[in-house]
Amino acid sequence: MLRFSLLSFLLFLLIKTQTAQAQSETAPMVFGKVPSADLRMQVFEADTTAAAVVLCDFGTASIEEYASTYELRWNHHRRLKILNKQGFGQADVAIPFYTYNAREAFAFEAAVIHLPNGQQINLTKKDVFIEKINEYYSLAKFTFPQVTEGCVIEYKYLITSKSIYELREWYFQEEIPVRYSEIRVNFPEERMSFVYLYQGNEGMVGREEKDGSMRYEGKNGSLFFSKKRFVMENVPAMKEEGYVTTMDDYRARIRFQLNEVLLAGGRLEKIMTDWKLLQKEIKEQPYLGEQLLKKGNHKKMVEQLLPLATNLATDKEKASFFYDYLTKNIKWDERYSMFTSPLKLSEIFEQGTASSGELNIMLCVLLEAAGVKANPVLLSTRSHGKMYEQYPILDQFNHLIVLAELGGKPVYMDATNPLRPMGYPSVAALNGRGLRLDFEAGEPTWVSIPAPKDGADVIVFDLKLDEEGTLSGTVTGAHKGYNAIAEREYFMANSTGAHWQKRLSERFPDAQLLDARTGNLHETTKTFYDTLQINIPNAAQVTGDYLYLPPVVYSEFDENLFKVKERNYPVDIPYPFLSQVVMNLTMPAGYVMESHPEMTDFSIPAGGGNFFFGIATKPGGVYQFSTKVNVSKQLFTPAEYPALKEMFDLLVKKQGEMIVLKKG
Repeated sequence: MLRFSLLSFLLFLLIKTQTAQAQSETAPMVFGKVPSADLRMQVFEADTTAAAVVLCDFGTASIEEYASTYELRWNHHRRLKILNKQGFGQADVAIPFYTYNAREAFAFEAAVIHLPNGQQINLTKKDVFIEKINEYYSLAKFTFPQVTEGCVIEYKYLITSKSIYELREWYFQEEIPVRYSEIRVNFPEERMSFVYLYQGNEGMVGREEKDGSMRYEGKNGSLFFSKKRFVMENVPAMKEEGYVTTMDDYRARIRFQLNEVLLAGGRLEKIMTDWKLLQKEIKEQPYLGEQLLKKGNHKKMVEQLLPLATNLATDKEKASFFYDYLTKNIKWDERYSMFTSPLKLSEIFEQGTASSGELNIMLCVLLEAAGVKANPVLLSTRSHGKMYEQYPILDQFNHLIVLAELGGKPVYMDATNPLRPMGYPSVAALNGRGLRLDFEAGEPTWVSIPAPKDGADVIVFDLKLDEEGTLSGTVTGAHKGYNAIAEREYFMANSTGAHWQKRLSERFPDAQLLDARTGNLHETTKTFYDTLQINIPNAAQVTGDYLYLPPVVYSEFDENLFKVKERNYPVDIPYPFLSQVVMNLTMPAGYVMESHPEMTDFSIPAGGGNFFFGIATKPGGVYQFSTKVNVSKQLFTPAEYPALKEMFDLLVKKQGEMIVLKKG
């Protein structure tokens, strides 16, 4: 027996498929013929809470040879049971396909809804419409009519593709349970081989079958694979959980990557080679390597900007100048990319808008021209998913940033936001690792992309309470790191501090923001300050001789971020942070402190963070209430999750307790 304890097990298989056998296998279902037991089903026994269940999901991927070209044919037959009204959304179908340069084409084959009374309603091609999402992707969309509890829907379609280098992924796991899921492959054995990458069945135990195939049992059900078939059964629903990179990083799925292909004339071409050869290909790529290295592509831009930096002495000064110039003068178009458009880099610069890749390639070119050592770094954004460092697959990346050596220290730069200083990549880029390209050395290296650990909000309320329960006074905030970026953005959008009015009004509907001022709004490398004048009628509840007041007027955490009792996947927080709120409270004359929340001090094991609530007295009869929460690392395993949840439970509980003042 084989046992695997990795959270996300990667199964790397180099397989030359057996075409004849793949063609002879019987399909797991016949279109239009639904077993009576499935029609009668009212509850899915394996998950009685499920609103719908995938009864069978079946796909085939085959590559056909036409003259000197290949075509991928991706057939998909899908059948679902809708159990109650919460599952009605499954009847709205949207199938994405890649339309750039007509690489993929969609063909509708059939769709039918089976009603509980035995009636069948068929859809036709006229019921399908194509929606263009952007220049790269389109959606084939259709909706089943007369959806009711207990119905079964099924549909079939075909996608043909000109590209065989990386095929469509197959997902065994979804947001609803999957009873049976199978993908079969049928590739010309004598012409090509593929690497298969599988993930997503924690704690798998494997055994070999009599026919040489393998079966694994794990947390996400049973996985079976042979040289041509991949099957998973009884796959539980994947529940969305917050603070992950993307749920796709943990979903049971399989990817297909072409390894080698036999070309006309008998020449064997190695497609999946190594990182060194992949970098060589990138170097020759017209929309990446050539934009960086061919002077004709960026000559005009360099000639315009380089003279502006001639009086700057240090590498840090030069880097800061070019970084600031690009972020303030070239607008990011909110597209993540590692490639440029077909235009020359100088032409893109003149347009005044650019993608992330275009902006950061400009920055890299300018730094090198000024004599500052800089390298592009390829990475995958958090929502795009984790990277396979073992296999040189280019399209696992979707973003490019710059790594420069400034004063002997590595500094990461991501020139997409004028309010984010050097050394602070976009939050989307904080995905752990990246591939540093080095065309001079001839070999790339994997590097860690650490998140700066200085993110902090420290907010001090100096308030007076009167007998009618009104609070009034001054609020002073100090914001650092990524926290400062967000606060600056709020004030840049509305200089009156409207975001603070909203924050206060959520707790106290009668709250008034009388004045708002800022410090270091444009000095992005410095601590950002905001100062407010506030008045909050009815902040305290007045009952006879008593006043009841919460110990915090504002908190970033009015509810626990982590609600579920148990966690199936790691908590992946983009960056460490500190949040501290202090209230210095001057009581109304004639009142004494009857009671207040008790001090609390809680720490997560292994230095993961801590929560502190304390009370102190100051001269003049002022009481100080201090709440501080600190999350000091980014990744928490499911085993560490209970302590993290407990810390935020304590925070929310403490904020709900009351200060009680009594008239003496």
